[in-house]
Amino acid sequence: MNLISSVKFRNTFQKGKSANLVNLSIAGCHNVDDEFASNIALLFPQIHMLSLAFVKGITDKGIEIILKNCSSLHYLDVFAMNDITGSSFSCIPQYAHKLNFLVIENYCDTEKKENLNALLKSNSKVQVHCTSTWKPGETYKCRLLQ
Repeated sequence: MNLISSVKFRNTFQKGKSANLVNLSIAGCHNVDDEFASNIALLFPQIHMLSLAFVKGITDKGIEIILKNCSSLHYLDVFAMNDITGSSFSCIPQYAHKLNFLVIENYCDTEKKENLNALLKSNSKVQVHCTSTWKPGETYKCRLLQ
């Protein structure tokens, strides 16, 4: 799936094949952008778990769209997403009421760390797992998923 386009992704799932999908991982995909994130939000508003680890091309704008439109999201993995600064984390308290687990890299830049700290101050419900390693399918001690 590393080379799937936004249009192909939307067309694949638009034909009623997404109604029951609650877990999605596009970890490692590089041919994606904020339009792709918009398609995730449009097609999977009921999603519970979303892994975007190592995704290149989705920015804070795309994360914000997902957070605002996927009201059932419980688990968001943004590990090693170098195109986000974390400014989208400010949407979590207002829109992502069910989000209770966020995975992020242990050694992120100063801006992302500051945005993360602001989130933690404003929303004590969200558990943040900072890790230096990432494994496909790992739930990082999230009891909801184990």
